[in-house]
Amino acid sequence: MNRQYLRYLVIFLLLIIGSGCFQPAVTGKSAMAERIKEVEAKKPSPYLHQVERQGENLILIATWYTGSGNNWIAIARANPNLEPRRIQIGEHITIPVELLKTRKPMPTDFQLSKTPAKPEKTEAVPPLEASDPPELFGPVDSDSQGSAEGVETKLILETLDD
Repeated sequence: MNRQYLRYLVIFLLLIIGSGCFQPAVTGKSAMAERIKEVEAKKPSPYLHQVERQGENLILIATWYTGSGNNWIAIARANPNLEPRRIQIGEHITIPVELLKTRKPMPTDFQLSKTPAKPEKTEAVPPLEASDPPELFGPVDSDSQGSAEGVETKLILETLDD
């Protein structure tokens, strides 16, 4: 009876496994590969910019998407097949996720200022008239000064005359 009981148990287990009701735990490399796929699916993807007009360059693109034109070097590294000085209309440029500040497409009217801001106009000082040239220096009358320095100079001159 024991032997027959064991036989039915083995047949029963084979039927359960064969029907798909019981699946052994997935282990090894395949489980790790599935986990990696799950994690990668959750990571945000880099932004893909398409060049749409003449004059777009990496500094302009970096300024719009990352907030700093200095990030053009990192964008160039993320696009090894891109010739930074020869960007053509229709090319796709990958913007790394860690640099992104916006995913909004770059507007066609966005451009960097090529000229510095002009200073405000100030009123010019009118030139002096030629008839009244300024007097820069000249003889000073010691009596008109009335200061102690003028008195001392007068005393010194009088002593020298004596």
